[in-house]
Amino acid sequence: MAVVGGVAGVLWWRFGDSLAVTSAAVAPAQPLGAACDTTVDVVGVLQTNGRAGTLRYQWVRNDGQTSDVLEQHAAAGEETISVHLHWTFSGKGTYQAEATLNVLAPTAMQAGGEFTYSCS
Repeated sequence: MAVVGGVAGVLWWRFGDSLAVTSAAVAPAQPLGAACDTTVDVVGVLQTNGRAGTLRYQWVRNDGQTSDVLEQHAAAGEETISVHLHWTFSGKGTYQAEATLNVLAPTAMQAGGEFTYSCS
């Protein structure tokens, strides 16, 4: 009985619950400094319940650009998942950038981050 109960417990833990996102945060991977003509790696860090499944998400930028709906597979036991937006800036000036990560599935959630592009 103990073996059967143990196997059932492992199967329930592995397959019983579906993937869920528990929190999300967005920030540039590195401080920008005063770089001109650069690509910023904006990182969305998603915390999950550790179940396997597929995340569906979309990036929205405050310059009017929206990504396609993207997918990322989460393996069983993977509790932190990073997704990336590579945002290219060029020219002189200052721009207050805002990137919003819309998690569409399995758990609807939104997180945003701001940074400043500055080139003189």
